[in-house]
Amino acid sequence: MLPTPLRLAVTTAVLAALVATTGAVAPAPAAARVAADTRSDARIDLGGVAVRDTLPPTSVTTYVWQPGATSVASWRTTATAGGLTEQVTARAPLATRPVVGGEELVVGDAVPGTSPVVGFGGALTDSAAYVIDTSPQRDAILADLFGADGASLDVVRLAMGASDFVATPGHASYADAPDPTLASFSIERDRAHVLPVLRDALAINPDLVVVAAPWSAPGWMKRSGKYVGDCWQQQNQLRDDMVGVYARYYVRFLQAYAAEGVDVAQVSLGNEPQHCNSTYPTMTMPAATQARLATALRPALDAAGFADVAILGWDHNYVDEGTDRPTGYPAALLAAAGEAVDAIGYHCYESNLRREPAAQQTTARPAWMTECTGTTHWRDTRQNLVNEMHLALLNPLRYGAVASLYWNLALDTVGGPHLGGCATCRGMVEVGDEGYVVGQSAAYWSQLSRFVQPGAVLLGSTQRSPVETVAYANPDGSRVLVVLNTSWSTLDWGTPTDGSGSPEEPGGDPTGSLLGTLQGLVRGLLGR
Repeated sequence: MLPTPLRLAVTTAVLAALVATTGAVAPAPAAARVAADTRSDARIDLGGVAVRDTLPPTSVTTYVWQPGATSVASWRTTATAGGLTEQVTARAPLATRPVVGGEELVVGDAVPGTSPVVGFGGALTDSAAYVIDTSPQRDAILADLFGADGASLDVVRLAMGASDFVATPGHASYADAPDPTLASFSIERDRAHVLPVLRDALAINPDLVVVAAPWSAPGWMKRSGKYVGDCWQQQNQLRDDMVGVYARYYVRFLQAYAAEGVDVAQVSLGNEPQHCNSTYPTMTMPAATQARLATALRPALDAAGFADVAILGWDHNYVDEGTDRPTGYPAALLAAAGEAVDAIGYHCYESNLRREPAAQQTTARPAWMTECTGTTHWRDTRQNLVNEMHLALLNPLRYGAVASLYWNLALDTVGGPHLGGCATCRGMVEVGDEGYVVGQSAAYWSQLSRFVQPGAVLLGSTQRSPVETVAYANPDGSRVLVVLNTSWSTLDWGTPTDGSGSPEEPGGDPTGSLLGTLQGLVRGLLGR
C-alpha cells in the first residue's frame, strides 16, 4: 500500500514546497536557446549545473543526480532493427559543469496542479501468473520484475474474473450462479496461481500497490445473460436493476482478497467500456451507467470498511472506440459521478494518428496509463522502443499521469496462453521450456521504474525534436531526467518545445516516425 491512500490529493503548494530548495530554474525562453548543428550530442541544463552527452539513435537515457552534484549517473537502453544493444546499462558518471546558456534540454521547476507518482508495473493476469508459477525459474523471474536489482516494479494490475488471458479452461467470473445474494461468490480460481505469485511479489516489495479491473460483470447481471460478450445492440450492457448487486460484487472481491492478506488500493469501474468482443468477457458501459455504478459503489465500499480504496473510471483509449475522435467520456463521467470517481485510466491503443494523444488527458483527477502492450507483429526493435516509450510512458507522464502499466507481466514465447482476444501480445518476460528472457518492454519500463520513486513530483523539462523528455524530483531529494531520442539516425535538432510539451512554433514534432505504425493495432493485432 502507499504511505497515504490513493484517494488523497496533493496540492500545488505541497509540490512547490518539495522542490523549493532545489535551485532548479525555469526553462529558458525559446529565443535564448541556440539551435545546434546536426550532431548526436546534447547540452543538458539540470538546474544549476549542466552536462554534455551523446544520444545514440533510437535510445533512451535516464540521468540521476543530487542538486549541486559534481557528477551525474546514467543508464541507457539502445535499439537496432534486430534487437537491443544496451539494456538499462550503467554508464560512466558524467562530470557536471556550470550552465552557460544555450542548452538544448533544460530541467525546470515543479509542474503545478499535478499529482505525485504512484508507480510503474503491469498486469498479473491468470496467464501471466501461470507461466511464472509453473516455471522452474519462478523466483528469478519475480526478482527480475519486482526486485531492487531488477525492474523494481511497484504496481500490479489484476483482472477481477476473466480476461482474454486465462490459462485455466473457460472464462468464469467470481459468481456465475444467478443469485443476487452472491452466495456462489468464490475466488478459488485465483488461488491456483494468481494469489501465490502475488504474495511472493509482495514479499519482495511490501509496498507494492495492487489495483484491479473487471472485464465484465457476471453474465446474469447483463442484458444478454452471457459473460462472454454478445455484441448485438445493447445486449452486452449491465442491467439497470443490477447496479447495486454489482457494487456488492466488488465488496466481496475486496473482502476475499483482504482475507488472503492482499489489500487492493484501487478498483476500476470496468476495462474498456466502449469495447465488445465475442471471444472473451467484455461489457460495454455508457458514461451514465459508469456514473450510476460509481455512485452506488462509493458508499458500498465506505460502509464495508474500504473507504481508502480509490475508484478509477473510463479505463480505455484517448479516442472513442473505432474513431480518431478525442473521447468526451471522462468529462461526462466526472460531471455525472462527482467525487465518487478518484482517477481516470487510459490505454495507449488507437492513438497512432495523434502526435501527443495525452495532451487531452484529464487534469480534474489523477490520470493513469493503465494498459499498453508490445506485440510480436512489430519486429523492428527501434520502432518498438519509440512506440512504447512515447505512447505508454513519456507522453502520458509529461502530461501528469501518475502511473504507467504494461499489459501482461509474463507470457510464453508465443504470446500465450490466451483464450480469445490478443494473439500477438508480448509479455514483459517471455517464458519458455528452457528458461526465460527479460524482454525488451521490461527495459523500457525499467528506465523509469528503477529510478523514479513513488511520491516523485513532475518537473518541467524542455524537449527538441526528435528528442522527448520527462523529469522528476524524488522524495529522497534526487532528480531524474529521462531522454528519448526517437531519431533512427544522427540527431538533427528541430524546433524547441516548452516545458508542457506543446510546440512553440509549427514543426516541433518529436514523434514523426510514429505516424502510421500502429494502424489497426487494437482491431487487428489484438483480435478486435
